[in-house]
Amino acid sequence: MRGGRGVSALVLLLWLGAPRSAAAAEVRWLGSSDCRRQLEVREQIEAMTKRSLVDVDTADFELEPERTQSGAFQLGLVTISRPDGARSRRVLEGESCVDVTDAAAVAIALAIGTPPPEPEPPPSETGGSAALPPPASSPASSDSPTAAAAKRAKPRASWLVGAGVTLDSAVTPKPAFGGSLRVTFALSPLRLELEAGAFAPSEQLDSSGRGGSFQLFYAAPLVCAQRVFGAPMVMVCFGYELGQLSAEGIGVAQPHERSTFWHALRPELGLAWPMGGGLALSARAGAAIPLSRHEFVLDEPEVVHRPARLSFRAVVGLELAL
Repeated sequence: MRGGRGVSALVLLLWLGAPRSAAAAEVRWLGSSDCRRQLEVREQIEAMTKRSLVDVDTADFELEPERTQSGAFQLGLVTISRPDGARSRRVLEGESCVDVTDAAAVAIALAIGTPPPEPEPPPSETGGSAALPPPASSPASSDSPTAAAAKRAKPRASWLVGAGVTLDSAVTPKPAFGGSLRVTFALSPLRLELEAGAFAPSEQLDSSGRGGSFQLFYAAPLVCAQRVFGAPMVMVCFGYELGQLSAEGIGVAQPHERSTFWHALRPELGLAWPMGGGLALSARAGAAIPLSRHEFVLDEPEVVHRPARLSFRAVVGLELAL
């Protein structure tokens, strides 16, 4: 019995003292479930690095693919260093899931690198020298998968259309709701938009029931800077609004309609939240700063209405990538 225990103790000591092989590199998939190409990406990495991920112990990787509101894809690639646990993140963009995952495979392969070259065999005993292997091509050469994937991962231009419910606080006598349509050309990080809309009539009457009904029709080109923060996209926009502010008399003997030219500056902030299938929920908040403020009168000098110096604007709607 004592001999058996001694042998068992010796085996345990040898097992504890034996060198351990480090765990293989992990490639973890997060984010959208409709863009996960685990097997394809693993094969690409091992083909480019000429080594198996089982033999890599320097870093782990996290892939976070997401579909953007334009229907394209972006992928967050997080590299986690094994020695110190440091994390670094980069974002890849492309037209499809294949584009961004191919680009991620290239980036991971470059981070891992190829194995060191094997030592040259000694000269043969007959005095001849061993043949040298042909030089390996660089993974970053112009014909390599790196360059091809990088080209495919460039952002693309897209067209969007949108519609929304709008609110204006002070162009007409009372806050008024309306509707708007928008056409957008997007090429990250910029958006060029053309918006057109109209607000419901708003009345202003005195104690005797005399006054007017006011309504605004407008069009506005806008330029926006956009940036994606995880799922939502944040926009900062500035534009110029022009249109027609009309008024019709109420409670007077001979009512008539009068229209004036309306133009204003339009700063605003926006948010777009992807909902899938190229559809996104959008919200904007900003102001209309009139460049002219015409007075509407019934009988001189009685002023019925004059637009405010600053009017709050808001819109909530949907956008669809074409």
